[in-house]
Amino acid sequence: MRKDKGKSALQYRDGGTFLIIRQEYPTGLPLQHRLKGLSRRIYIFCHTPKTMNDILKNFKGLKEESLATFITELCRKRLMFRENDRVLSLAVHHTT
Repeated sequence: MRKDKGKSALQYRDGGTFLIIRQEYPTGLPLQHRLKGLSRRIYIFCHTPKTMNDILKNFKGLKEESLATFITELCRKRLMFRENDRVLSLAVHHTT
């Protein structure tokens, strides 16, 4: 059982130019993921559901193939969720 009841098992801390996502599991040590630059901005942008087109419009110059690869990888790690064309970042912002 987790000692810190009420805390999310998936949360992030924003460092301004990077963010650290802490992913806890019932057993084992927590994982930490670091996103920098554009990856950080996309992740934060998707704190509410966004379509792939919304993301591409907001981040000019981003190639659709690169975005799809990024989203697929984060979904594989269970940091984002994708249903059809909509994407959502799953970690909640850590507040003290």
